[in-house]
Amino acid sequence: ATIRYFTAYQSDISRRGLAWDKPEKEKDRIPARDPYPCRSASPATFGHTGYTGTCIWVDPAYGLVYIFLSNRVCPDGGENRKLNTLNIRSRIQETMYEAMGIK
Repeated sequence: ATIRYFTAYQSDISRRGLAWDKPEKEKDRIPARDPYPCRSASPATFGHTGYTGTCIWVDPAYGLVYIFLSNRVCPDGGENRKLNTLNIRSRIQETMYEAMGIK
């Protein structure tokens, strides 16, 4: 019950849960090039994207756990925008769904 509570949508105006982020409630509002976290993520999905580019997403509907480790600010502490502008994390996650036959 605690896991369901913390990973459920908690707001009418936000995609946030109590302790986790969630996919957008209305995928139609997301431009085709930029779904969050990716197009095939189920509404049960929960996760977090960190400042340095790391992320974790869990999709209980498909038994999928996706962990991406990175450090976009290394080595010089600068701002590397490529993870965001190229949608690297979303594209990898979507590829995993495709490999599972989900699309």
